[in-house]
Amino acid sequence: AAGGVTQAAAELSQAISFADSEAPVPTPTPTTPTAPAAPAAPAAGGSLRWAISSSFVNYITTTAQGEIFVSGGATRSGGQFQFGQAAGTSYNPATGLGTVSYNGSVRFTGHHGVLDVTVAQPRIEITSPSAATLYVTSGGSRVAFATLDLAAAAKTTASGAVTYTAAPATLTSAGRDRVLSGFTTSLNPVTFTIGTPAAAPNGAVGTVAAASAQPKAQLPATPPTRDGVEIDAENLEALQSGDLVTISVSGFQPYEKDVKIVVYSTPVLLGTADADANGVVTWTGTLPATLADGPHTLTFQGSINRGLEFTLDRAASAAIGQCTVDGATLNWGYKESFRNYIEGIAHGGWELDGLVYEFPEFVWSDGTGSYDDETGTGLVDFGGTIAFQGHDGALNTKVSNARIELAGDTGYIVFDITGTTQGGEAVDQKDVRFVEFSLADAANTDGVLTLSAAGTVLTDNGSAAFGTYSAGETFDPVSFTIPVGSDCGVAAPVDDEAEEGEAAVVTAAIEPISADAGFPVWGWILIGLLVVGAGVGTGVAVQRRRATASAGVSED
Repeated sequence: AAGGVTQAAAELSQAISFADSEAPVPTPTPTTPTAPAAPAAPAAGGSLRWAISSSFVNYITTTAQGEIFVSGGATRSGGQFQFGQAAGTSYNPATGLGTVSYNGSVRFTGHHGVLDVTVAQPRIEITSPSAATLYVTSGGSRVAFATLDLAAAAKTTASGAVTYTAAPATLTSAGRDRVLSGFTTSLNPVTFTIGTPAAAPNGAVGTVAAASAQPKAQLPATPPTRDGVEIDAENLEALQSGDLVTISVSGFQPYEKDVKIVVYSTPVLLGTADADANGVVTWTGTLPATLADGPHTLTFQGSINRGLEFTLDRAASAAIGQCTVDGATLNWGYKESFRNYIEGIAHGGWELDGLVYEFPEFVWSDGTGSYDDETGTGLVDFGGTIAFQGHDGALNTKVSNARIELAGDTGYIVFDITGTTQGGEAVDQKDVRFVEFSLADAANTDGVLTLSAAGTVLTDNGSAAFGTYSAGETFDPVSFTIPVGSDCGVAAPVDDEAEEGEAAVVTAAIEPISADAGFPVWGWILIGLLVVGAGVGTGVAVQRRRATASAGVSED
């Protein structure tokens, strides 16, 4: 039937027989059609999901002041860069070996175009059940970028696709040198699915991350006001002598943030403080030890401005028993990631004058200065210069005249900073309290004040001068030894002439009295106790004075 085409399910026929009309005609039996077989479900689409390097991404959006651009079919979602599987794969499910490629590109830029890194068209070559190599295209060449530990990944099979989840990735030397321009970083684990060609999962494209603009604090060149701060006599005396001071100023907005405390004549940002519910801003601190004696103005700058004129006179208020420092040492690595950047991506280094580099620290020696054991204040000068250079001279920053400033419970590393920042801006600032650190673990043992591996953080002034990191950024730990002398903090002995004079007074007072004159024996005992008691009382007073000074409590 139907011209020879055979399709039983659709073509039914019944033979016709001719007979007498009286013969019965047989009833045809219907045939049940057969349903066609369902086609096999296609394998799931393949994809690669990878954050590449969280530390490198953070570096791009902070230090490098750059951005990250995603294109070519790649997307980004939840910190993960996503690539869809490309057509053509040699992966063999039976052996678990072969290659699979993915589409898309991620570009990292920074340092105003000096840094430009692209990671594109990732391809994974599985060479054994436990190992694979991840290749990327960079600069027109395919580079073995990372090795993958498949043995440490979770392997699953579903819907005809194979997925490796969180395979640890290790950067290769070729990846470091040919892709990341010498930058060493830790890579994030890789998750990839081998299935059918597919688009990348939904996510963002274009510029997916960029450094946030960090406006620098613009300080008025002259005090915006010279009055409005009320201060009691005790704190005024402390301020004028350079000691620790606490000042509260009212009139600001309730809970106002980041009120700047600035001292003039040359504006120096001492820090910021927040107002309380009543609009009162309280600042506790010390003036820089490098601030010259003479007239100055302390200001609080926010929604309103308040000021106080005072005269700094450290020379007149120098503490008795101030100790001379000679032969101090300072060990500090500056910032490890910055050193790596200088020697890697920036293709630069540093030149030293007046100090040495002993991996992983810069070392200053022969520091001189002064220290007061009672107040915990002092200034030690090391000198020297570190000249950081990179990007064929585009980066040229010098930190010079290193000093350690001790201000009670807090210490500072102070620099003069000149040159060009990583942002290409000229800088020339003196006496910058660059980083601060706690002196809680400093100890005076046998006349040597020591501190070991105390954490340092960048100050507001340091951030404004260096132009790369935000205030509060962690820098390398600092260690120092400051010889202050074994007699530092010990009360000076009374000279011989004074002792003889005092003895003569006592002798003159008691000589006329004798036992023969009827003076009772208990009188002699009482006099002896009074003399001894006076000596003991003097010792107690000295000890209490030191303890009080150490606790930061007024002796009054």
